[in-house]
Amino acid sequence: PAPPPAKPALALLPIDDAEKRARVDRAARFASTAAERALQERRAAPAPTLEAGRVEGQSMALEKSYLRLTALPRADEVRPLPVLLEAFEMVRRRWEAEADYAYACEQLKAIRQDLTVQHLSLSDGPRARFALAVYEYHARLALRAGDEGEFAQCQAQLVPLHAAGLSEHAAEFAAYRILHCAASRAPSLPDELRTVALGLAPPELAAPPVAQAIAVVTALQRGDAAAFFREAGRMHNRGDALVAPLVEQQRARSLRVLCAAFKSPAPSALPTLPLRLAAAALGFGDDTAACDAWLKGQATSLKLTGGGESGGGESGGGESGGGGESGGGGESGGG
Repeated sequence: PAPPPAKPALALLPIDDAEKRARVDRAARFASTAAERALQERRAAPAPTLEAGRVEGQSMALEKSYLRLTALPRADEVRPLPVLLEAFEMVRRRWEAEADYAYACEQLKAIRQDLTVQHLSLSDGPRARFALAVYEYHARLALRAGDEGEFAQCQAQLVPLHAAGLSEHAAEFAAYRILHCAASRAPSLPDELRTVALGLAPPELAAPPVAQAIAVVTALQRGDAAAFFREAGRMHNRGDALVAPLVEQQRARSLRVLCAAFKSPAPSALPTLPLRLAAAALGFGDDTAACDAWLKGQATSLKLTGGGESGGGESGGGESGGGGESGGGGESGGG
């Protein structure tokens, strides 16, 4: 049989102006730009390394977004120590001016990452003191912002740095370790206390922040609410941020004890409690207004009298609970 007729070549087909423009646009979309080619060449080149798992930074950028690493970064994506020093000072100046924690946290995490991949945060390294300053600064900011996750990460890195005797703030952060453990990992508290005691020199162990943290934990273990609230109201450094959840827990326990102690013999009557006594027992001191406001947010119904045990009648505080009527008196029930 005769072979089928040959198809006309593509170039011989008639092409109008619209088809020409479409082909030009299509070719432009698939063409590599100079920037893309440079990026591909940079990625294809071997990463310059000094030793296994370590890179020497070459980037000059002061600001850098934090990205979680899945592989060893390239040298031109990591900042060397002189640039990191400038970047750290820039973050500190901007925090003083704007107090933008989201920005400061991202920049500090990027600095920490660059320190780690260059092995500059090792406790026996020649540049460990700078890493120590970065981690201590970030930990304090995290406490101020209530960022428990970042604080815990910084604290974990600070333990070997402080154990190497590189910081004059070891006692401050040892106290944070004790309080953080008491607030989040109570079952492991005895082991944590033992570790802290073994890692500190006697003068540091007797330092006011550590002694106070131990006093707080001791009061909690003994159920001594008065001693706990006394210390919680005058915490050293940023210890108040770690004690805050413990204060709420202790107030709830103390309130249950007070309600049981002042329970009325009549089955349907509310417990009658002097407001001043409640403020003192719940850690509010003389601030009866703050105590009354806190009580109104609890799922408890009780009757508050405005004076002490020996006088004052039912003036001022009135009856308090979680809702209901509000004002100088009246009854409010929270549950």
